[in-house]
Amino acid sequence: MPIRKRSMRATPKLETKRPVDLVADYLSCLRKHTLESLIRKYGGAFLDATPIDYILTVPAMWSDSAKSLTLQAAESAGFGSQSEIQLVSEPDAAAAWTLLREVQHHGLKLHDAFVVVDCGGGTVDLISYEIVELSPTFTVKECAVGTGKLCGSTFLNQAFEELVKLRLGERYGLMKQVSRNKMLDQFEDTLKRDFMDTEAESEFSCPAILLVGGFGSSEYLFKRLKSELVRKRQGEDIKPLEILQPPNAWSAVARGAALGIHISSRRARRHYGTEFSEIFNPDKHPLKNLTYCPYGEGRLCDHCMEWYITRGDQISEDDPISVPFYHRVGLDDSMIFTHTLFECEGESPPKYGNQDDNPVKKLCSLVSDLSGMPKGSFIERMGPHSIAYLEVHFQLVITRQSAMLVFHLESCGERYDTVAVKYLHD
Repeated sequence: MPIRKRSMRATPKLETKRPVDLVADYLSCLRKHTLESLIRKYGGAFLDATPIDYILTVPAMWSDSAKSLTLQAAESAGFGSQSEIQLVSEPDAAAAWTLLREVQHHGLKLHDAFVVVDCGGGTVDLISYEIVELSPTFTVKECAVGTGKLCGSTFLNQAFEELVKLRLGERYGLMKQVSRNKMLDQFEDTLKRDFMDTEAESEFSCPAILLVGGFGSSEYLFKRLKSELVRKRQGEDIKPLEILQPPNAWSAVARGAALGIHISSRRARRHYGTEFSEIFNPDKHPLKNLTYCPYGEGRLCDHCMEWYITRGDQISEDDPISVPFYHRVGLDDSMIFTHTLFECEGESPPKYGNQDDNPVKKLCSLVSDLSGMPKGSFIERMGPHSIAYLEVHFQLVITRQSAMLVFHLESCGERYDTVAVKYLHD
């Protein structure tokens, strides 16, 4: 009797996805669930007649590249085009809800300063604000460069699990997965939130730090932060700070994102600029002295940086940064120009982009499209050998919004929203 071999099926390959695609899948399911819930509660006719705005909050410490990827994921998830989606810094949102709804009775006055400490699952953001207007619009500004780290409560969960593994040894591997999950859920929902240090602590009456976010509801975090402030201020003749842990701190970011707050200006967290040669091209610019190092070091321009935003600058949405560009092009040449925007996180902006001690990174490519403008908008010149060319002048305008940079170009006094941004993702 012949033996029939069993057909060997190839092991299916796991589908690999980029992180941005995984986030898009998550947001798509979240959007679907939200819409279904609204339909069940209010009906389909109501939802069809109601416009929906999508507002996403992101940690302030995230890079511009990461925020760009978030917008890509949201667009892929059906939230609309990237220009229609609002991206809001989480501390801005937390400040909006906490100040406008929760702590008005604390009597904050004009020019009072406060710190928002947004302690979430992954990140902790700290931003300092100053009250610059109480009415008719409550307005604040950033009064110091914000900071943040990856030290949210998720890292406590990981440390707790590692501690259990250390204590149980081989027995941990014998635990059922359902038991592990139950243990971690209990730590997340009960133990971590209600935990208090057993050491006796003095209570001090303080005459604002706003502690918000999911981890911001932790009683232990509140006590430790309070005792640390007291310890550092011992012997100082300074009025102690009050730490406010308002109700609904865990949802302050989501609530405040919908509410909004007017922030007159923000502090830049990085330096932003371009290479000098991109602005004044030595081969095209008629002023020959600009082919040499602008810092007077007697050499041809090589990775010389021109910084337009430096770390700590006050940047207002009402006062954007304008970067001038100049090109000489033939009458039939393309009117699409590409420039690179660089960033640096060091304390001071370096003169050159190739300094090892203060690294400069490419942030994004900015593609400016002037093809829709009439050629009469530019100056026509006659070059060598009677070849006509155009002098093209325009300004690339940078505006800092809550959580992102926004670009447009201006030429001959007109605004054109024809700048495509291509981030160079890590």
